[in-house]
Amino acid sequence: MRKIATVPSPTDTIRRVMTYSTDGGAYLFLYTSLEDGPCEFDEWYDSLTLAEQEASARFGLRPDDWTVIDDPPAGAQHDWIRPTRVKRDATGKKLWGQFEANPTAG
Repeated sequence: MRKIATVPSPTDTIRRVMTYSTDGGAYLFLYTSLEDGPCEFDEWYDSLTLAEQEASARFGLRPDDWTVIDDPPAGAQHDWIRPTRVKRDATGKKLWGQFEANPTAG
């Protein structure tokens, strides 16, 4: 499950945050822009509850500030809203920092 929220009073440079819950814990993705794109920073927490508590303490987010969004399709980046993946060269090697729409997403 993923959730996204806009920081009500941006601190430092963080404008938006996203959580991504997995079986083993949760990511807190931090963004310097409101536009969809890769996160600037990511942090790992043992649970979604801990990630949301951290976001609340640091950025003043309340439970009703979060919006649930769909999980990405297989092979897509977890920190983008729209289905996106890292580009690959002709041999299948990932070209880090280069992105493309995820062709498996529809």
